[in-house]
Amino acid sequence: MATLALTAGLVFCVYGLISIGRYISPLPTPRKNHKLVTDGLFGVCVGGGYGGLVLAALGLAAITRSEGRLALAIVLWFVVDRKAKFEESCLVQRYGAEYKNYAAKTKKFIPFLY
Repeated sequence: MATLALTAGLVFCVYGLISIGRYISPLPTPRKNHKLVTDGLFGVCVGGGYGGLVLAALGLAAITRSEGRLALAIVLWFVVDRKAKFEESCLVQRYGAEYKNYAAKTKKFIPFLY
């Protein structure tokens, strides 16, 4: 299960990067020429790259049986969840009802689960 979590998490991360393409930004606010991406990984979850990062961190913690890595994965989950909430508020300001409708029908981090 740990290997599956690590692998799935890395796949989500890479697929998220491919899906968002040139609209990726390290900043939580959308760029000037930003387009709302709702296809690829973003067709099934709003923050799939974030979910993948946390899933990979949990898988790595389990594979290495490291309580320190598990603690860091939990902290990472908290940090990316807070960042995603801020990003969502910025996207609602920018796209309004379009983003709200999109977010209402897709999961947050992990497709079909959360």
